[in-house]
Amino acid sequence: KVSRLIKVQPDANRISIRQRIERTAESDIPVVLWNISQISGADTVVLPTDKESAFDHGIKALMFDLPPAPQLSACGASHVYAANAGGEHKLGSDSKRGWIAARKAGWLLVERATMEDVGTHPDGGCTVEMYSNGGLGYTEIETLSVEKSLHAGESLQNTLTLECFPAPATTNACDTANAVMTLL
Repeated sequence: KVSRLIKVQPDANRISIRQRIERTAESDIPVVLWNISQISGADTVVLPTDKESAFDHGIKALMFDLPPAPQLSACGASHVYAANAGGEHKLGSDSKRGWIAARKAGWLLVERATMEDVGTHPDGGCTVEMYSNGGLGYTEIETLSVEKSLHAGESLQNTLTLECFPAPATTNACDTANAVMTLL
């Protein structure tokens, strides 16, 4: 049984979503709360990275190769992907901060999820992922919970928050990353 309680705050730039999966019968199939926000025409994606990452430089190529510099830039505690540079890439991060952001037409969309520390995240430990197909002008930003095997009556839940902010004028990838970090 899957439920999502969506709360729109009319006086804010925020939507919160309480996500819950409850196992109603025994099964060996594990479950995960995996949210995908689809963005047409995104120009930039910011992924958090941690020094203690299991991935080289905090980023993992999930499909295809890592994009070349300057399409993927390391900016302190994050990496910035230029979605408008073309190509097709899927990247993941195992950062425990649980957020990912996309920039489009002067706006920043920040997606955050509460993280449970007990368990393993999908795709080798990814807490956030992005997919972009420059030819189609299509980008996804994703948050992933731990993957769990539940017994009948047990549940997995988290809270997802989506926020929109005016994006400050930036001159490079690291300026965008710094703007997101300031907002958070």
